[in-house]
Amino acid sequence: MKRIITRIPAGLTLDQLDPEQRDAIERVFTQYVIMPGTTAYNNQEIVDGIVGDNFELTAITDLGLPFEVLGIWQWDGQSSTLTSLMEFNQAEFYFHLPRMIETDIDGNIISDEPATLHIPHNWAGWPKIII
Repeated sequence: MKRIITRIPAGLTLDQLDPEQRDAIERVFTQYVIMPGTTAYNNQEIVDGIVGDNFELTAITDLGLPFEVLGIWQWDGQSSTLTSLMEFNQAEFYFHLPRMIETDIDGNIISDEPATLHIPHNWAGWPKIII
């Protein structure tokens, strides 16, 4: 199995893709979600997905899918580590992490710190991505 983190246009749904694109997604993506803990940036959102071993990166371009892949990892389903298949684009991912804002009970800002680089979502049973 592979885990893929992509950037897509904000609000994109499967219904907006053409039938060939939709069919390709349905054949290889087993699970996917707009990644919790991330925010839209430059009208793009982060999708965290699990794809089958039949996933081919070139298919995204070949099918004209509006996806920008930020990282891909392989997992054998048993070990406690992931194998990186594509270097994670931390710089682009960072734009989608929210600032750390703390407020008091009245809603006044107490502190406002830049985001810390981390992956805020993980799939049950999967090893964490180490960045």
